[in-house]
Amino acid sequence: MAYQRPFDFLSVVHFFSFYLLGLVIKKSYVLAFCLGVIWELLEYIITSTSYSRKLLIKYWPVPREIWDERLLNINRFTDILFNMLGYHLSQ
Repeated sequence: MAYQRPFDFLSVVHFFSFYLLGLVIKKSYVLAFCLGVIWELLEYIITSTSYSRKLLIKYWPVPREIWDERLLNINRFTDILFNMLGYHLSQ
């Protein structure tokens, strides 16, 4: 497994997704945080299940070194940070 960068272009996707969430659901930081954690767990499950992993490798245009992460790594934490930053700035 290669070195994982703390930020990547998907961090921007996290930011804008949660910015939009904040425009729809106001002042619910706990909900936003829980959704971010659940999303990271879902990403981990999808990328570690053999069937969905094969589909990602075959069809998803995002380079493997970006999405092929361990359960606990710095990028997962920075994704949650970007989620919350996007959510906060939309308030």
